Amino acid sequence: MIIYKYLLEQDPTQVQLVSMPKGARILHVGEQYGELYAWAMVRPDATNVNYKFFVLGTGTPIRHLEMDVMFTNTVQMSNGLVWHVF
Repeated sequence: MIIYKYLLEQDPTQVQLVSMPKGARILHVGEQYGELYAWAMVRPDATNVNYKFFVLGTGTPIRHLEMDVMFTNTVQMSNGLVWHVF
């Protein structure tokens, strides 16, 4: 097992597909150097699959959010934006 980080786009209009090894376990979502990242514990030898992420700002309509998603974290960025990551 190893911990990798994955860049997330700060775009509430898009469902994001992030390629990670199958069975990845999200440990944290936060800011680093002005960017939004997800840190995950992974088995690097596992086959990569796409994981869906929804990054929504406070006050953003949740029209496209699927009902069976798991909330990951709320991140307060240094530029004042607040993202809610599912």
